[in-house]
Amino acid sequence: MPAGSTSVPVVRDEEGGVFASSGERYFAGDLYRPRNASGARDDTAGAAAPRLEAVPAGEENRWGLRPAWIVVDGGKGKQLLQAVRLLRGEALFAPDRAEGACAEILRQAEAEARSKSAGLWGDKNAAPIYSTARPEPLKKMTGYYVIAAGRIVSLGKTERTRYLNFGNYWKQTLRSR
Repeated sequence: MPAGSTSVPVVRDEEGGVFASSGERYFAGDLYRPRNASGARDDTAGAAAPRLEAVPAGEENRWGLRPAWIVVDGGKGKQLLQAVRLLRGEALFAPDRAEGACAEILRQAEAEARSKSAGLWGDKNAAPIYSTARPEPLKKMTGYYVIAAGRIVSLGKTERTRYLNFGNYWKQTLRSR
């Protein structure tokens, strides 16, 4: 989290994944849930609901939501909600705002979930890693955030886009933006 950032007490909104405080609405940034993933466990509800805080991490999006670091204090110390969800394998780390120590915490949480085959990483239907050797399943995910594993042959770039080329002739082989 950025140094000198201030937290705001929030409550879980009825809409999934949204946290609210005095008219402001926040979401846990830097996470991505694949569209075919099973539902995330609600770790913010229950009889002894934890105290929640949001640390704003960016500007409001077109839906009026601000990305934030969501801090959960369940009596056993504070935890970053994003890290908890990554450890359970409920989401993928999708770096957008994370940097420095925060990014490293999230990378390590995802790596631990992968090594334990937790959640998405053990679910054959979620298939969070696509092989470039078998392009058909990957092509069906065009436009979605995915993790692709394969040998990169070359890099391409235009003024606004960078390409990873997985074959010698980019017009005939699979490529990713």
